[in-house]
Amino acid sequence: MEPWDYCLVWVKNIRPSEFGYKAECVRELVKATFGQYKFETINRGWGAKFEKRPEGALKLIEVWLMKFILSQVQGQISNQQIFLALLEPMAPSEWCLIWIPIIHPDVELPYPGERNPHGYMKACTTTLPTLTGYNERTIEGWFYGKPYHYSVGILLRCFHLIFQLQQTTLQENISVYG
Repeated sequence: MEPWDYCLVWVKNIRPSEFGYKAECVRELVKATFGQYKFETINRGWGAKFEKRPEGALKLIEVWLMKFILSQVQGQISNQQIFLALLEPMAPSEWCLIWIPIIHPDVELPYPGERNPHGYMKACTTTLPTLTGYNERTIEGWFYGKPYHYSVGILLRCFHLIFQLQQTTLQENISVYG
Protein backbone atom coordinates (compact mmCIF):
# COMPACT_ATOMS: atom_id res chain seq x y z
CA MET A 1 0.00 0.00 0.00
CA GLU A 2 1.35 3.41 -0.95
CA PRO A 3 1.97 5.79 2.00
CA TRP A 4 -0.61 8.33 0.76
CA ASP A 5 -3.26 5.60 0.46
CA TYR A 6 -2.31 4.37 3.92
CA CYS A 7 -2.92 7.87 5.28
CA LEU A 8 -6.29 8.14 3.56
CA VAL A 9 -7.37 5.00 5.41
CA TRP A 10 -5.72 5.53 8.82
CA VAL A 11 -5.63 9.29 9.44
CA LYS A 12 -9.21 10.10 10.45
CA ASN A 13 -8.97 13.03 12.85
CA ILE A 14 -8.05 15.52 10.09
CA ARG A 15 -8.90 15.79 6.37
CA PRO A 16 -6.31 15.80 3.57
CA SER A 17 -7.22 19.38 2.67
CA GLU A 18 -6.71 20.67 6.22
CA PHE A 19 -3.56 22.21 7.70
CA GLY A 20 -1.53 19.62 9.60
CA TYR A 21 -2.69 16.59 7.60
CA LYS A 22 0.77 15.78 6.25
CA ALA A 23 2.35 16.02 9.71
CA GLU A 24 -0.28 13.62 11.06
CA CYS A 25 0.42 11.27 8.13
CA VAL A 26 4.14 11.40 8.83
CA ARG A 27 3.54 10.48 12.49
CA GLU A 28 1.42 7.50 11.39
CA LEU A 29 4.03 6.45 8.82
CA VAL A 30 6.77 6.49 11.47
CA LYS A 31 4.65 3.96 13.42
CA ALA A 32 3.80 1.91 10.31
CA THR A 33 7.49 1.59 9.43
CA PHE A 34 8.29 0.49 13.00
CA GLY A 35 10.41 3.63 13.51
CA GLN A 36 12.92 2.65 10.84
CA TYR A 37 12.12 5.92 9.07
CA LYS A 38 12.26 9.02 11.24
CA PHE A 39 9.81 11.94 11.12
CA GLU A 40 12.23 14.33 9.39
CA THR A 41 13.27 11.73 6.80
CA ILE A 42 9.68 11.10 5.78
CA ASN A 43 8.59 14.73 6.01
CA ARG A 44 11.42 16.19 3.94
CA GLY A 45 12.56 13.33 1.77
CA TRP A 46 9.45 11.50 0.58
CA GLY A 47 7.70 14.29 -1.34
CA ALA A 48 4.39 16.11 -0.95
CA LYS A 49 2.29 12.93 -1.26
CA PHE A 50 5.12 10.54 -0.35
CA GLU A 51 5.73 9.71 -4.02
CA LYS A 52 9.52 9.59 -3.39
CA ARG A 53 9.28 6.99 -0.66
CA PRO A 54 11.86 4.17 -0.67
CA GLU A 55 10.72 0.73 -1.83
CA GLY A 56 11.52 -0.77 1.57
CA ALA A 57 8.91 1.48 3.19
CA LEU A 58 6.14 -0.26 1.23
CA LYS A 59 7.17 -3.63 2.61
CA LEU A 60 7.21 -2.30 6.17
CA ILE A 61 3.76 -0.75 5.78
CA GLU A 62 2.42 -4.03 4.40
CA VAL A 63 3.94 -5.95 7.33
CA TRP A 64 2.46 -3.46 9.82
CA LEU A 65 -1.00 -3.78 8.22
CA MET A 66 -0.82 -7.58 8.21
CA LYS A 67 0.33 -7.59 11.84
CA PHE A 68 -2.51 -5.24 12.84
CA ILE A 69 -5.17 -7.22 10.96
CA LEU A 70 -3.93 -10.56 12.28
CA SER A 71 -3.99 -9.22 15.84
CA GLN A 72 -7.64 -8.24 15.31
CA VAL A 73 -8.77 -11.53 13.74
CA GLN A 74 -6.77 -14.02 15.77
CA GLY A 75 -8.86 -17.11 16.43
CA GLN A 76 -12.09 -15.73 14.99
CA ILE A 77 -13.20 -17.53 11.81
CA SER A 78 -15.59 -14.81 10.60
CA ASN A 79 -12.88 -12.16 11.02
CA GLN A 80 -10.39 -14.33 9.14
CA GLN A 81 -12.85 -14.47 6.24
CA ILE A 82 -13.05 -10.66 6.26
CA PHE A 83 -9.24 -10.52 6.25
CA LEU A 84 -9.12 -12.79 3.20
CA ALA A 85 -11.79 -10.68 1.50
CA LEU A 86 -9.61 -7.60 2.04
CA LEU A 87 -6.91 -9.19 -0.08
CA GLU A 88 -9.21 -9.33 -3.12
CA PRO A 89 -9.28 -5.94 -4.84
CA MET A 90 -12.58 -4.48 -6.07
CA ALA A 91 -12.80 -2.72 -9.43
CA PRO A 92 -14.25 0.80 -9.37
CA SER A 93 -16.95 -0.30 -11.83
CA GLU A 94 -17.93 -3.19 -9.54
CA TRP A 95 -18.06 -0.89 -6.51
CA CYS A 96 -20.26 1.59 -8.38
CA LEU A 97 -22.70 -1.10 -9.53
CA ILE A 98 -23.29 -2.09 -5.91
CA TRP A 99 -23.20 1.24 -4.06
CA ILE A 100 -24.29 3.97 -6.49
CA PRO A 101 -27.96 2.81 -6.36
CA ILE A 102 -27.82 3.05 -2.56
CA ILE A 103 -25.95 6.36 -2.33
CA HIS A 104 -27.76 7.92 -5.31
CA PRO A 105 -31.16 6.14 -5.49
CA ASP A 106 -32.36 8.40 -8.31
CA VAL A 107 -29.58 7.23 -10.67
CA GLU A 108 -30.41 4.35 -13.02
CA LEU A 109 -27.98 1.41 -13.29
CA PRO A 110 -26.36 0.55 -16.62
CA TYR A 111 -27.25 -2.63 -18.50
CA PRO A 112 -24.43 -4.86 -19.81
CA GLY A 113 -23.39 -3.90 -23.33
CA GLU A 114 -25.43 -0.69 -23.33
CA ARG A 115 -24.46 2.92 -22.86
CA ASN A 116 -24.50 4.21 -19.27
CA PRO A 117 -27.78 5.93 -18.33
CA HIS A 118 -27.77 9.69 -17.81
CA GLY A 119 -26.13 10.60 -14.52
CA TYR A 120 -24.55 7.23 -13.73
CA MET A 121 -20.96 8.14 -14.66
CA LYS A 122 -21.31 11.52 -12.93
CA ALA A 123 -22.49 9.77 -9.77
CA CYS A 124 -19.46 7.46 -9.89
CA THR A 125 -16.95 10.20 -10.65
CA THR A 126 -18.25 12.45 -7.88
CA THR A 127 -18.51 9.71 -5.23
CA LEU A 128 -15.20 7.90 -5.76
CA PRO A 129 -12.94 10.95 -5.25
CA THR A 130 -14.24 11.22 -1.70
CA LEU A 131 -13.19 7.63 -1.03
CA THR A 132 -9.94 7.42 -2.99
CA GLY A 133 -8.51 10.93 -3.04
CA TYR A 134 -8.13 10.83 -6.84
CA ASN A 135 -9.68 13.51 -9.06
CA GLU A 136 -12.78 13.00 -11.22
CA ARG A 137 -10.91 12.90 -14.55
CA THR A 138 -8.54 10.20 -13.32
CA ILE A 139 -11.48 8.13 -12.06
CA GLU A 140 -13.38 8.55 -15.31
CA GLY A 141 -10.33 7.15 -17.11
CA TRP A 142 -10.56 3.97 -15.02
CA PHE A 143 -13.97 3.27 -16.55
CA TYR A 144 -12.47 3.56 -20.03
CA GLY A 145 -9.56 1.20 -19.52
CA LYS A 146 -6.87 3.34 -17.89
CA PRO A 147 -5.05 1.43 -15.15
CA TYR A 148 -5.37 2.22 -11.46
CA HIS A 149 -3.06 1.29 -8.61
CA TYR A 150 -3.68 -2.02 -6.85
CA SER A 151 -4.24 -0.15 -3.58
CA VAL A 152 -7.33 1.54 -5.08
CA GLY A 153 -8.96 -1.88 -5.45
CA ILE A 154 -8.06 -2.79 -1.87
CA LEU A 155 -9.35 0.56 -0.62
CA LEU A 156 -12.65 0.10 -2.44
CA ARG A 157 -12.95 -3.44 -1.05
CA CYS A 158 -12.44 -2.02 2.46
CA PHE A 159 -15.13 0.61 1.94
CA HIS A 160 -17.43 -2.08 0.51
CA LEU A 161 -16.99 -4.23 3.62
CA ILE A 162 -17.42 -1.24 5.96
CA PHE A 163 -20.60 -0.15 4.18
CA GLN A 164 -21.94 -3.72 4.30
CA LEU A 165 -21.25 -3.83 8.03
CA GLN A 166 -23.00 -0.47 8.51
CA GLN A 167 -26.06 -1.65 6.60
CA THR A 168 -26.20 -4.89 8.58
CA THR A 169 -25.90 -2.99 11.87
CA LEU A 170 -28.56 -0.49 10.79
CA GLN A 171 -30.97 -3.28 9.81
CA GLU A 172 -30.35 -5.09 13.11
CA ASN A 173 -31.02 -1.86 15.05
CA ILE A 174 -34.24 -1.27 13.12
CA SER A 175 -35.47 -4.78 13.84
CA VAL A 176 -34.56 -4.53 17.54
CA TYR A 177 -35.77 -0.96 18.16
CA GLY A 178 -38.12 -0.78 15.16
